Amino acid sequence: MIGNVHPDEPSPKLARLRAEVADLVSREGGSLGALADVCRTHVACRPFESTCVHAGEYGTRSSTLLRTGTDPTLCYADGPPCEAPYRDLTPLLHDLGLAPSRERVQA
Repeated sequence: MIGNVHPDEPSPKLARLRAEVADLVSREGGSLGALADVCRTHVACRPFESTCVHAGEYGTRSSTLLRTGTDPTLCYADGPPCEAPYRDLTPLLHDLGLAPSRERVQA
């Protein structure tokens, strides 16, 4: 998880999300669909604690899912992930020589 703060700045929100994703990976093996669901999460009473933020003119503008390792995958939502579908951009990784060619995924 990468947030909208300096990498050295502590963030309780990012710490919570990193723990949630680590648990998700240990339970489901890193399912991109499950990770996309985390990125679509809203906290009604505290919108800035949401993964997908909607707060007036401020909010989530896009979302990227990148899995590295033996099965690299790249997906991108051009808008808040609760509204915009993730598109599989893994062929870009192949074009850059960073991944073997394979079929598209659904997130």
